[in-house]
Amino acid sequence: MLAHLLSLSNFVGVPFGFFLGPVAAYFAQKESKFVRFHAIQSCLFQLSILGLFLLIYGLSIAIAVMFSVSERAMLMFFLATLASLILALLLYVTVMGMKAKNGECAQYPLAGAWAFRKVYSENWIPL
Repeated sequence: MLAHLLSLSNFVGVPFGFFLGPVAAYFAQKESKFVRFHAIQSCLFQLSILGLFLLIYGLSIAIAVMFSVSERAMLMFFLATLASLILALLLYVTVMGMKAKNGECAQYPLAGAWAFRKVYSENWIPL
């Protein structure tokens, strides 16, 4: 559960907490396959959210330049998109943390399947 919830530590001022939280959980309990699985998929999910954020930021700048949108309209679009992305992130990570607490092997889209194959394969050696 901590692997998921520590990924939200950047909201309370921890720089790079979205990445460092799951990595810390991974190294704290790396002998447990269950913890490794949730830490790896949480880290990958957070990195994909960062990529999505950068894509949205780039698109909002491109739209503003291409269509000569005012700075205020671009800022409003960007902030509304960012707020909805953050709200969805908070809810989804909290739900995944609660599922991990209950012992479920719930998976994030894309990142979860890859992490499951890596962690539960016979020939994978943890760091």
